[in-house]
Amino acid sequence: MDRLLNPRQLQAFRTVMRTGTVTAAAEQLGRSQPAVSRLIAEFEAELGMALFERRGRALLPNEAARLLLHEVDRHQASAERLRDAARALREFRAGRLHVAAMPALAAGFLGPVMRRFLAARPDVSVIVDTGSSAEICQAVAARQTDLGLATPPGPLPGVAIAPLPATDIVCACPADHPLARRRAVTPADLQGADFILPGGASPLRQAIEAMFATQAVRPRIRLEVLYSATALAYVGEGLGVALIDPFAAHQPRPGIVLRRFAPPIRFTFAALTPEQGAGGVLAALFAAQLAEAVRRMRRPPLGRG
Repeated sequence: MDRLLNPRQLQAFRTVMRTGTVTAAAEQLGRSQPAVSRLIAEFEAELGMALFERRGRALLPNEAARLLLHEVDRHQASAERLRDAARALREFRAGRLHVAAMPALAAGFLGPVMRRFLAARPDVSVIVDTGSSAEICQAVAARQTDLGLATPPGPLPGVAIAPLPATDIVCACPADHPLARRRAVTPADLQGADFILPGGASPLRQAIEAMFATQAVRPRIRLEVLYSATALAYVGEGLGVALIDPFAAHQPRPGIVLRRFAPPIRFTFAALTPEQGAGGVLAALFAAQLAEAVRRMRRPPLGRG
């Protein structure tokens, strides 16, 4: 059997099995009895096996028919779930969405995405919380939020993880810093430089420390902070340079120059949702809009100040 089964044959078979007779099945389907009998015969021919024993006008299902019914029911349920999901994606216009995002993402980059999302859904309301990636992962796993935007450490029980487009880490310098005159900053440029390091056990810090170790670079660590947005504020005070996530660099700040870092360090994050969560449709729609915005995000300019 190389072709897909005819949906009308599947429907006729399932209805005959459920109702018990061709007559009842024909009435339920709004077809004639001969038409239903013909669909059953065609179904058997397509499968290459008999499913019923003919006794006069009666069709008595055999063991093969009973076993096959389970598979047909499963096929039908999957098709119905797919149709329901598609309908929800087309028509979902009301409800509430709870989002937890990294501070730099929530403070700036999410703004235009949120505006477009809510403009298309006047009856939707959104709650936005902020936290570290670890806090967001915990909130999603505990079903305390519908959508988390964070960098997970790996697979999380009970959490669906959908990677979002990766971007590049950016070097932020005070406008009067020597590195601000460069077109791009390299690891060697950071040797001995006053540096503001992301704190904690964040994936960003791990990536930066791995680069320092690989390149045998030792900057002068002046400050450790939890968030890129905080690091950027201290860069603006002239306290050092920092490697920050691109979302913290999204909004221009006076006194700060952004430079590309080469070789690039990729910043990865994902959309996290509770498995079988109630906010799944709205969360999927919002994550899709965010992914598109990240894809369109321009690389950092060669200078700001």
